[in-house]
Amino acid sequence: MKKAGVVILYNPDIKDVIKNINSYVRHLDKLYVIDNSDTSHEDSFVGLSSNIEYVANLKNNGISAVLNMAALKAIQDGNDVLLTMDQDSFFSEEMVNKYSSFVDNLDWSKISVVGVAPKDYEDHLLLEKNLEPAILTPVQLLITSGSFLNLKLFNSVGGFDERLFIDWVDYDYCLRSILAGYLVCLASNIYLFHVGGTPYKFLGKKIALYSPERYYYIFRNHLYMWHKYIKSFPKLIFKNILVNIFLSILPNIILSKSKVKFIASLNRAVRDIPKVFKK
Repeated sequence: MKKAGVVILYNPDIKDVIKNINSYVRHLDKLYVIDNSDTSHEDSFVGLSSNIEYVANLKNNGISAVLNMAALKAIQDGNDVLLTMDQDSFFSEEMVNKYSSFVDNLDWSKISVVGVAPKDYEDHLLLEKNLEPAILTPVQLLITSGSFLNLKLFNSVGGFDERLFIDWVDYDYCLRSILAGYLVCLASNIYLFHVGGTPYKFLGKKIALYSPERYYYIFRNHLYMWHKYIKSFPKLIFKNILVNIFLSILPNIILSKSKVKFIASLNRAVRDIPKVFKK
């Protein structure tokens, strides 16, 4: 099986990115490093690995458009699957060896996406020597980072929805894969590690705080997904959108340093939903 990969950069700590890439690049026939940063990082990748193709966009083109570009490149280059990675994610050597072998031996005829469970960096040493065999389990949602896409089914699924830009891009692809009659599967006992930001706690639970601009996309896309999938996946949409979005609004408003801007971003998201459907 011929495997390609893509990692999307956005104003990264380039040393960390290179360290993360080195954890998996040798298992790929080609890695597309697509840079949405304000400035080029091409010099950092010269001589790093012969199978890396660096592309500098020099602007933020979002996630969905870049993933579509990478998938089409991978198909043109004759690859069978595409590994999608975030810039802050990596595998331990044990995990990437296990995952690569597992993917090679799957029957991909009805599988659209295979992904793994993300874990915080502090779990790294605890989980990296997990020797339990990987098990394939059908699920409904997988995150972008650490997922393999079946490129033979990519056009049938319809690619990534570029109206989403960022947030819910991965979940949308999974749901459309299921609606197209294909499987979305979790490879259990294989873990992807990432170094998260500063954790915050609200009412005893770990939460993420976002800038008003980022939350604009989060809230807007949650509303968009509600309209798009409430009839096909009512329980899933209610649980993952209605409940989560409103539980996240409260702590972000309370803890945000820019409360007025934050509330304004929610109002703008509601107003812009009709524009998203017209695209």
